[in-house]
Amino acid sequence: MRTTATAAEVFADLCIFHGLPVTAITTHRQACLDGYGSNHGDPEHLWNHVGYSLAQFRNDVQALINAKGDYLATMTKAELEAVLDERIGKNYKTIADLPDYAKQPVRNAIAAGCLGGTGEGGTGDNLIIRLSHDLMRTMVIMDRAGLFEKKEKKEDTATTSTRRVIKKEE
Repeated sequence: MRTTATAAEVFADLCIFHGLPVTAITTHRQACLDGYGSNHGDPEHLWNHVGYSLAQFRNDVQALINAKGDYLATMTKAELEAVLDERIGKNYKTIADLPDYAKQPVRNAIAAGCLGGTGEGGTGDNLIIRLSHDLMRTMVIMDRAGLFEKKEKKEDTATTSTRRVIKKEE
């Protein structure tokens, strides 16, 4: 039941975040009966063995919502960003915030036109980019693979490019 308790926490947060009532929560089986989901039966096939139900899950989620209150409404932007960083991973606001090994690869991605700012401002290493840790790591890998290097244009693109150009018929 620890998994169900964790799911109830997640669903409470989702209901609070999206402003949904607990009656919006359903299961795969119920969604199938209602005509819009697949019928693979979980989690009810597990809950039935321990005397638990969708109604009880909704009650548990509602109890968590009542205990938490609408905490999102009272959070500052900095507090919300801290929660998101904790739950979904580190988010780097600017190049200056990146680990040293990632700064040049991200600069290279920007120079190659593969990455731009968020439009929130900043220039140079203070350009606001808001990269997740995973995306930052991807940029480093792509840079190490040479994908951000500027290449000279050649006359014969058919032999220098893997991208096929399709011309419109006039």
